[in-house]
Amino acid sequence: MFHLRAKVTGGAKKNMRKKVFFGAVSDVDLRLMRVLTKVVECGSLSAAEAELGVGRSTISRQITDIETRLGMRLLHRERGRRGFQLTQHGQKAMVYIDQLLSATDEFVEGIATINENLVGTLDISMTDFTYSDERNPLTKVLRIFNQLAPNVAIHLKVGSPREIEKRLLERTTHLGILHRYTSFEELIYEPLYDEYSSVYAGESHHLIQQLRQTGKITVKEAQAHQLISREYREGSLQIGLKNRFKRGPVVLETEAVAALVKAGIYLGYLPDHYFDGREPDFFKVLPNTFSYKSTVHMAYHHTKVMSPHAEEFLKLMRAHAGRLPPG
Repeated sequence: MFHLRAKVTGGAKKNMRKKVFFGAVSDVDLRLMRVLTKVVECGSLSAAEAELGVGRSTISRQITDIETRLGMRLLHRERGRRGFQLTQHGQKAMVYIDQLLSATDEFVEGIATINENLVGTLDISMTDFTYSDERNPLTKVLRIFNQLAPNVAIHLKVGSPREIEKRLLERTTHLGILHRYTSFEELIYEPLYDEYSSVYAGESHHLIQQLRQTGKITVKEAQAHQLISREYREGSLQIGLKNRFKRGPVVLETEAVAALVKAGIYLGYLPDHYFDGREPDFFKVLPNTFSYKSTVHMAYHHTKVMSPHAEEFLKLMRAHAGRLPPG
């Protein structure tokens, strides 16, 4: 068991000031801390409901329980709103809570390493609309890995490249599948597969109507229309191509791009694999001029001690991507 000793001073409710946290950290304490961490990550109790699979009243009671256990007020509920703010004590406590939970996870993985048992949790983060690309070995490897290690719980999260790199740097995910637009020396990036993307227009967009009437459109005519931008920083290739168009709205998710394009309002870059016979009302715009190829990478923290199951998953990804480990 982990033994913590903390003294509470100032900023808490009067009935909490006299409490001092001594003794061992129990499984219940760890569970409550994970609930608190998820609530902070989601930003509100209502947003955390779906993630945790329990009602808001239960979550609220659990937050009260951990506050009582630690002897300090951690969250300040905003009146008339569903959100909250971390108190000053809460901000400081979260630093130690994150350290404790991370150490607990590493302990479990370390013991698994000694026992050489494929047990524990595997956390994977990926950018949206990457799993459906037939070049991406992820779904195939997941099936194989589940047969090899049925006792490993697999957690999948979707996020922007920026969010995934943040999780990797904080060591809250084992593996990221993302486009490499930046580079952190703490992370190892391995090429996984190539993705192909093009400018698309919806069936009712002016360019498509013009194409049907005249049989052609020019580069200049295409560039006169607004193109959707992404909320995260992209590579020089993507930026150079997009800067040739009139600037349209800025969105985060690929699905948001697809919805705006399908409405016939804007042009947008979308991965070609998404349209394999499924979306007949999307049309490529001058692919010989505007289409491009980019490399999707898998990334992981170079100092994070890999458990046997995480190492095994990496080996399978490399094998089915046709890649060898970095030398």
